[in-house]
Amino acid sequence: QELGHGRAHEPIPDDKLAELIEALIQLECGAFTALDILSMRFFTENRSIRPSVALILAGRNAIASFLETLSSYETVATPSGIERVLKICIDESTPKEFINKLIGSLSENIKSRYLYNHDISSIVAALTTSAPEALLDYSYNQKNSPTSLIEKLFTDMSTSNISSLNLVVKERLINWCSKDQKKIEFIANAITIYIPTKPSDDSLGVPEVVTLSPHVLDLLQASTDKVEILKIVERRMTPGSWSSLADIFVVRLKAFSALLDH
Repeated sequence: QELGHGRAHEPIPDDKLAELIEALIQLECGAFTALDILSMRFFTENRSIRPSVALILAGRNAIASFLETLSSYETVATPSGIERVLKICIDESTPKEFINKLIGSLSENIKSRYLYNHDISSIVAALTTSAPEALLDYSYNQKNSPTSLIEKLFTDMSTSNISSLNLVVKERLINWCSKDQKKIEFIANAITIYIPTKPSDDSLGVPEVVTLSPHVLDLLQASTDKVEILKIVERRMTPGSWSSLADIFVVRLKAFSALLDH
């Protein structure tokens, strides 16, 4: 644990640190500490080259081990600084087999209620931006399960209330749909449709202005059943919180009216 604080890790070469990480994750609850060490390592990394392959692989194993062993933790909390580890260890070059392994672990933990939306927002964002097709394939095939993964994986997953799918380039989502109307509707239900463009002065208040997401406009364009997409946009005008419904409807109705000129 001392290596996860300050600069204590710096004298250790990448490959030696990788060996330590691999040994640590074999211990009970060791993955959490391993991720803390790596987050500090990557935070203080000033060199222009990436960490060694061995350290990146060890980081991936630590992420996988953390998700696989959550049931052994007394309380669930995401390691601080895990975003730094995810940024280094998960990108578009990450093997598909590893991505699918993480997705499966996330799914099982959500179904077992070990993880909630706020616990996984950074992990889901990393997977969505690096391998959106894999995450979409899995969740689409699970869409009829009793525990809907679409709600846990994509919608209202963080304090910003913006779906991770909105981080993905629009064309990539459209290509995944392959002109399949059901997939287009699936995406429309998973993205954030109403995007705040002028927040309220009150952090808990209703945004003064919202606009329709460019993603939903592209989905509407690609759809063969535009009425169904419009129904989704209309239905999702209703917020999922206990804030003033009247205020939210007013700003969202203005955004919806923009479709008259689309």
